[in-house]
Amino acid sequence: MSGFQYTFNKELQPLVLDQLKYQLHYFLPQLEGKFMLSTKTFHILNELEISLNELETLKKIFERYEELNELPLQNQDSVIRNVENTEGYLSENQILFDRIFEKDFIEKVKKFININIKVQKGLNIYNKIWIDLLKELDEKIYEYFSTIFELSEMYAPHMIELEELERTGYLKNSFHHLCYTSHTTKDYTKFPHDGVERSEIGKHLDINQKYVLNPALCLHVYPQLRDKQGVNNAVYTIKGSCFRDESGNLNNTTRLLEFVMREFIFFGTEEFIAECHKKLVDFWILLMKKVNLKFEIKIANDIFFDDNTDSKLFSQVYSDNKLELTVYVKDLEVSVSSINKHMYHFSDVYNITNEPGKLAQTMCMGLGYNRILEMISRENQNREAEK
Repeated sequence: MSGFQYTFNKELQPLVLDQLKYQLHYFLPQLEGKFMLSTKTFHILNELEISLNELETLKKIFERYEELNELPLQNQDSVIRNVENTEGYLSENQILFDRIFEKDFIEKVKKFININIKVQKGLNIYNKIWIDLLKELDEKIYEYFSTIFELSEMYAPHMIELEELERTGYLKNSFHHLCYTSHTTKDYTKFPHDGVERSEIGKHLDINQKYVLNPALCLHVYPQLRDKQGVNNAVYTIKGSCFRDESGNLNNTTRLLEFVMREFIFFGTEEFIAECHKKLVDFWILLMKKVNLKFEIKIANDIFFDDNTDSKLFSQVYSDNKLELTVYVKDLEVSVSSINKHMYHFSDVYNITNEPGKLAQTMCMGLGYNRILEMISRENQNREAEK
């Protein structure tokens, strides 16, 4: 075969291959559709379609991921629960769940087909059917959680201060996914009093950015509890829009620039967090069975960009610090929710204690409503096509 080809030192593990695909689309979106990637090789058919700068970028990315490929992940069985091993599943909250997620609502779910207007990659406009089902689903989830927990609700703006993200370490790992905001310069002598052309706007923006659009809603909650004592066995919830720049990975279904989340954030003792963790997994199983989606609950493996990659990855792979609820419809596999145990990370940053001198542990669960509704719609369409 002609063109540019790179052969990996050893066959890539599935986890590393998936992450590598993502990074190639992120950093080199202009190469979409022009390359072939396997566990052994990367190949561009026409060498004229790659510049020297792109070639250098590719080599640096490959070098990094070959290092990660040395981690012993091949034999890690990360699936904890799925459709098969939850057959006949019984929950102590089954009666409550069935009462809230009643038959009429489930009939609406089974008939739902998602029809949205695509503005551009990552951005959609939704119709009334989508809006109404989202509203009703969220209300029922809120009712369920407010029954099994004593909830405190918060509302947050679409923006958060960069200072808070720096304080928590978010900028070290995920700065590349942030959607930054900026204002025009306040220098009167440089201010464009007659307006500007779109192509010239960048010259007049203040580079000292103070805010970004929300990458995650829970990040608004921890600062509100700064230096607070007696935060013991407390549960907060927050709903709103999140924003994520995924570059060439964006689409109009499962990787959106803007999406709606409901999050639940837990503070308390190690025992309380463990008890709540079980209830969250229980909720996932109840919800998936009720809406009749094929699912797996598995340990999530995030690959980071900083120098602590190995220790962070091992921490997640060999524990349940992060679980994902993954839904399958035909050949599409999508994570629609996650549970993250933070241990003492955020309580240490903000000095949140449940008793004098003892930091509270924290945990959060996020529900991605856009993805949940998309997978319900796809399952319904497949069911109709098979009739």
